[in-house]
Amino acid sequence: MDNQPRQHQDEDPDELEAQHFAHVIRTFREYETYHLSANNRRRKDFHRLPRKNQELLEQIGWKQRLEDVDEKIAANQAFLDMIVDHPDIFSHEDADDDEHEHESHGSHQHSRGHGGHSGHGGHSHSGRGGHSHSHGGHEDHGHSHGGRSRKKKDKPTDFDMDKLRSTFKQFVRDWSEQGRPERDLCYKPMIDALLEHFSDIPQEERLNIRVLVPGAGLARLAWEIAHL
Repeated sequence: MDNQPRQHQDEDPDELEAQHFAHVIRTFREYETYHLSANNRRRKDFHRLPRKNQELLEQIGWKQRLEDVDEKIAANQAFLDMIVDHPDIFSHEDADDDEHEHESHGSHQHSRGHGGHSGHGGHSHSGRGGHSHSHGGHEDHGHSHGGRSRKKKDKPTDFDMDKLRSTFKQFVRDWSEQGRPERDLCYKPMIDALLEHFSDIPQEERLNIRVLVPGAGLARLAWEIAHL
């Protein structure tokens, strides 16, 4: 007997994939809200400390470090926004719906109270990452009311954000100048081995060679191989 939930049995696999894609897009968009909330919790924890401990942390620049983290979070969100700026190119209707919802909530930005900073260049985002509130009466309860389950707007979880942070690390490793030393350690031995293995094949004929790259990640190794 199949123990799979009936809800998943009845749903179209393409529809489930669209729901998952929309959830990924939502996780990318709510990165800033989620992590600013976490950083603000650190501020609250700081103010709960005895005054003597606060003074010690101030001496080593703890409060300024929190301000710096806020700025880095905003910069990361600007980068993520460029990635998901046009999710409709993937032909996922749910992602397009989420884009419209994201824009409709744009006027509800949150100031962090330091220098009037409100995000990154006027970018708007919904504020459901670390806290919840309703906008215009269409509050998200995380469950369907007899409608289409694909429209469920569930919030990103801690696990989702952990995976997103891992993706950030992959971006740095695979596509930034700062990641070059690690790339050289990981990829150069494989590239050198391929060049040695196919050294008897003229350069102009190497376009016919196919190389399987399992677990390609963000495709830097595949890109390097394609340019050999």
